[in-house]
Amino acid sequence: MKLVARRSTGRLLGAHVVAPMASVLVQPLVMAMAHDLPVAGLARSMYWIHPALTEVVESALLALEEELGDDG
Repeated sequence: MKLVARRSTGRLLGAHVVAPMASVLVQPLVMAMAHDLPVAGLARSMYWIHPALTEVVESALLALEEELGDDG
């Protein structure tokens, strides 16, 4: 999984998902982009089921949030 965000706004621009269940994994990211939600807090704003494959999305969002936060 690779996430791309605009550093100046913190908005998600796109995602690459290569996995057997990619259509399931990409859905919350599509929703975030459709509703113009910022990356900051996105992983904490939804209820991520544990254990579940979608935790991969949660981890990627948390890593991206940390990377975006390192700039400011």
